[in-house]
Amino acid sequence: MPSLEGCWSTSAAPFAAESQSSPTPGARPGRRRRTPCVGWSGTCTTARSSDSSGWEWTSPALSGGWRQTDPAKAKLLLDEAFEQSQEALSEIRQLSRGIAPPILAEQGLPAAITALAARNGIPTTVDVGNVTLNDAAQNAAYFVVAEALTNMEKHSAATRCRVEIHQVGGIVVLAVTDDGVGGASLSRGHGLAGLGDRLAGVDGTLTVTSPAGGPTQITATIPAFAA
Repeated sequence: MPSLEGCWSTSAAPFAAESQSSPTPGARPGRRRRTPCVGWSGTCTTARSSDSSGWEWTSPALSGGWRQTDPAKAKLLLDEAFEQSQEALSEIRQLSRGIAPPILAEQGLPAAITALAARNGIPTTVDVGNVTLNDAAQNAAYFVVAEALTNMEKHSAATRCRVEIHQVGGIVVLAVTDDGVGGASLSRGHGLAGLGDRLAGVDGTLTVTSPAGGPTQITATIPAFAA
């Protein structure tokens, strides 16, 4: 982006300053064209500057500022801005997933999982048995279900889903099953990639069975009293 020199200003009384330069045939691209400032504020109302990169400055008094006049470059800037906004949104979502919702602490895992299912865009049934978990295990179970349902809703084209959580001795077994198109994976770049790392932090495991054409089952095991 080109630099902008200060435009003329008035600070005492309203008057119109004469233009110091005017465009001439054959003038070099990027040469500044100065026009009068008006009013007590001294805001330059029609100052304009441009350069060969396609950037043009128009006065703030005209709701101006730097603007890109080359359509191709403007589209590139918009694409870059959109990509950056998506990355920021992804980071916010990842952060939010690391913060347990109040319902989990106040009402327990069955209520929190039921609330997740109710918000899901695909009809989801929930079967949560009598499980006894410490906070770390409960949080891990919740976030596995949340991520699995989010991934399913985005990619599976499923018409129904089921969430089951049961405790077998000191291990909680969690399964999320859908009747979608399959193809889910734990590989990098897929929505489920981070779940294995999350579970590894509580000595849990994660497996995904998702043949082409479906169905998909995501199964997690979590120690009931995870460290």
